[in-house]
Amino acid sequence: MEEQKMMALMAGQRFLNENTPATIEAQLSEYVIGQQKLVRAVADFVYYHVMRRMHPELPVRNLLVAGGSGTGKTEVFRWVSKLYGDVVRVKVVDGSRLSKDGWSGSYKMTDMLSEDLDILVLDEADKLCKPSYSAAGSNVSEEMQSEMLKLLEGEYEVVDRRFKTKYTIDNLSIAMVGAFESIRQEKREQLNKRTIGFSTGIVEKQEDSVRNLDGNQERISDEDLIDFGMMPEIVGRIAMKVNTNDLTVEDYLAIIHNPHSRVATLLQVLDGYGIASAEAVPDEVIRELITTSQTNHTGFRWVSAQVESKILEVIRNQGVKEEIRNCDFCVKTDGGEEVFEFF
Repeated sequence: MEEQKMMALMAGQRFLNENTPATIEAQLSEYVIGQQKLVRAVADFVYYHVMRRMHPELPVRNLLVAGGSGTGKTEVFRWVSKLYGDVVRVKVVDGSRLSKDGWSGSYKMTDMLSEDLDILVLDEADKLCKPSYSAAGSNVSEEMQSEMLKLLEGEYEVVDRRFKTKYTIDNLSIAMVGAFESIRQEKREQLNKRTIGFSTGIVEKQEDSVRNLDGNQERISDEDLIDFGMMPEIVGRIAMKVNTNDLTVEDYLAIIHNPHSRVATLLQVLDGYGIASAEAVPDEVIRELITTSQTNHTGFRWVSAQVESKILEVIRNQGVKEEIRNCDFCVKTDGGEEVFEFF
């Protein structure tokens, strides 16, 4: 165990030597489009976490991310895991599935923890905070939040009943991620009320303000979170808060065509088989899908799924055919005939 901790410390120091929050931000920006404030906050969050591994006396700094569906709230952490997973171990869990030890439900608090975990991302965290009551009348939300409070302290004792072991996680950072839709909707309504009866020019500015609401123009405050149902003790342990931006049409298109996206990978496959991707799924079609998504608030995942379906429809109708010649799997027989041989 001591050797494992020493290796983690050495890896952490190398990470700090080779990176800064600015370089992490620059690298994440290649993969997460249109969310510069989010990317910057996550870069700071990750770098500080590794600093705290080296200096345990530093206070815990947990993060809250609020924003609409498909705006990159969890995607940014998946890229942190892919890019820095050898140093920073990240786990994304669906907070709405969590159940307290002793309650019914298959996914307990202790199930999402492991001894080598660094950053725990609680997706759908807003659903854990909204007041809900059991048939017996107990406040389920409050009891779950009381359990979460221990995690937010950065140190948590885990009793694994399956293997009859006990261990302590002593360097854990939490990112609470959720839509917090009722708060954001209330702020939109407040912005609307401020501009009723003004001139057209003012109304245009108001529309821009609403459109940029999630870009931190109207931040979610501590009071908003407490009114939403989050325990004040939890609010007090969240040092960093960031709102995601509502993605524009151009943001969506940039994500679709980003070489790291799933859609771009499919389009590259089509190009490799001589099927022009621009003809298969023209940007005009993608723009229409984006507009529909913005109207229905279905987010980028829906757009991506629709584009992927259209690409697969092209493959279904045309197939992907390529003449095989002189490949690694082809060998010539004595008669000069090419046959497949698998190694």
